[in-house]
Amino acid sequence: MAKDAAVGARTAGRDLAFRLLFQMDQSGDDLEKAGEDARHWGKPGKAMDFALALTRAAASDREAIDAQLSPRLKGFTLERLAAVDRSLLRCALAEGRLEEPTPPQVVVS
Repeated sequence: MAKDAAVGARTAGRDLAFRLLFQMDQSGDDLEKAGEDARHWGKPGKAMDFALALTRAAASDREAIDAQLSPRLKGFTLERLAAVDRSLLRCALAEGRLEEPTPPQVVVS
């Protein structure tokens, strides 16, 4: 049961991290401001902790993540991608960079 709760927290955390990255992309907010806003979304605990760790990883490694993404975009640039797609891709690549990376099959799913 504890493992299911941890999986649920990571799933909820991914959703929150995606929302935070999208907000930061659209508003230009930094992680601190976006994190303050997220605290009002009603997802305390492990989900929020994971979301902030994932968002922090994406924000701090953004240049490296973008450099990894850019050459793989056929006929597009990062700027031309929809903000939703850009945020989702950044979130997925950041998750693979965490200290306890998620298996690629889970990230892709």
